Amino acid sequence: MHLRPSDVRRVARGARVRGYRGGMDHRLRVRAATIAVGVICAAALVTGCSAARTPAPPIPAVRSSTPGDSPAHSTSSTIPPAHAASHAPPSVIRNTSHAQTSPRPTRAAVPPASRPVIVIDPGHSPAIRGIDPVTGLDVSGYENEPEMRDVFAVAELVKAQLQAAGYRVSMTKATVDTPVLLNQIAATANNAHAALALSIHDQAGNNGGIGFNQGNNVVYYQSVGDDRVAGNGQETVFTDGKVAALSQKYGQIFRAQRAKAESHAVTLQGDVGYDLGSRGLDSGNIWMVQLLARVPWIYNEAGGNSVGRAGLSAADKAKYADGLIASVEACIPLPR
Repeated sequence: MHLRPSDVRRVARGARVRGYRGGMDHRLRVRAATIAVGVICAAALVTGCSAARTPAPPIPAVRSSTPGDSPAHSTSSTIPPAHAASHAPPSVIRNTSHAQTSPRPTRAAVPPASRPVIVIDPGHSPAIRGIDPVTGLDVSGYENEPEMRDVFAVAELVKAQLQAAGYRVSMTKATVDTPVLLNQIAATANNAHAALALSIHDQAGNNGGIGFNQGNNVVYYQSVGDDRVAGNGQETVFTDGKVAALSQKYGQIFRAQRAKAESHAVTLQGDVGYDLGSRGLDSGNIWMVQLLARVPWIYNEAGGNSVGRAGLSAADKAKYADGLIASVEACIPLPR
């Protein structure tokens, strides 16, 4: 309730008239007027209107001003604009920021699903026995030291560099001591729809080892007509012409890149070159993982003894890895 000056004068005037009629003196008239005003003010306080004033305007909502906002992305808030960024919850801060933009596309920003898959097969495994249920072929794994550990170390170097470059990379076994069957190795690449698979082997050891620069540096690709025969007489023949053509093309690249990195001659072959039955394996002329694969598969062999030792030195492991990395990058360039 707002007390206007005219109300005060009216009350005072009435008190003055009553004072004259009742014979009150001047002092009593003033006191009466003061009391009357006090009563009116007290009543105003009780009703809550003595401090009444114009209501404050509502605080405007803060809305996203990012170009292209749709209803699904716009937000509102009762936070004053000057404080929205500092007091809003994180989701509001993102939506009310005028500088919020999508990151610029870069090579590293290529969606992972669009990057090619490379499967790396470090040769050999702790002993494990198995027969492939479809072909009847013996797909057992066997240990071969120090080759098994040397080529696993090379595989890890290759994996690290390819992943850093942007490839998706899978290994056919998690650790050097993980037992794995040959058909499981092939299935890793098949199930991943690998753009390329590569096996890494060498010929190491005190008994029968070959020097890194002295021989056994071979790249094998898949060829139509190569085969293996199971112990029950069932023959499995490689027949995929498209995969064979890619495998041969990639084999030529591997030979050139490995020769450059390793500084020695590397041979290219479309089959093993002899009957694997002579080694107590299922007879035939193609490495088992290549035969069971539905993707291009390059099988690499190398001399396994560095100068003065059985097995590869760190320097020769790095050379072997560098040639394989350069080969993959030349065969399967990353999207740009």
